[in-house]
Amino acid sequence: MPTISHGKLSIHYLEWGNPGDPVIILVHGVLLSSPMFEPLATRLKGWRVIGVDVRGHGGSSRPRQSRCYSWRLFASDVRALMDELGIEKAVIGGVSLGANVALEFAHLFPARVRALVIEMPVLSASEGPARYTFVSAGKALRRFGRFLGVPAGLVRKLVATSRYPELVVLRNTVSMDLLATAALIDGIDQSPIPLHDAKVLAAIDVPTLVIGHRFDPLHHRDDAVHLAAKIPGAEFASNLTLLDFRLFPSRYAKAVLEFLNCHFAKGARRP
Repeated sequence: MPTISHGKLSIHYLEWGNPGDPVIILVHGVLLSSPMFEPLATRLKGWRVIGVDVRGHGGSSRPRQSRCYSWRLFASDVRALMDELGIEKAVIGGVSLGANVALEFAHLFPARVRALVIEMPVLSASEGPARYTFVSAGKALRRFGRFLGVPAGLVRKLVATSRYPELVVLRNTVSMDLLATAALIDGIDQSPIPLHDAKVLAAIDVPTLVIGHRFDPLHHRDDAVHLAAKIPGAEFASNLTLLDFRLFPSRYAKAVLEFLNCHFAKGARRP
């Protein structure tokens, strides 16, 4: 598996496309991993797509201490990957947890961002339901985790050689160290959500696409609407549910490509 070292951690990533093409880096949702982007990445023709597993996810290191997890530290994983691969600037995108990581990255390292693609951010309107859901999940893992070992082992064996990205993501999720997963959830719960007041968002001066969904209990559409309204020149796209782009990746790729090609004409692209 391709990995880079970040301090004492190992950060795993996947790549699609040609090395000479401009770069878009995508960050997965919570408890998921980079193979979730394969249906999208293989359709983003003309772009080098990199999916990164931030700490605690996929093939990356999974510390068991909650202090090892925060939005700032997740963003630092992306920066470390860019430094190691010699990528000065990239389009940064993400879904759910990844959307928040993209926002944090843009705040901490604005000079490294060419554009943003943000789907399902978890900000003020979503924070309460999201924290309740995942904190409850963390408590359940501590209480009932010992009963999950056998079924998790069976799933790992069944999908170990699967070529289907959805099953690879499932394998990666059930393979997570339960203590590390609980620490991950605690770390996110203790970490303030990324800054998103009007002044901070007005300072974002790169092309931005924000994607929200009308019927999504964990990712309130108002968060996406707020971002698109406060980031200068941001574009907003809306779907009915979070499954729309998952079930129809060609639509997802079309929306992202139209946005990217509008702002980065083919003759003017640089990696």
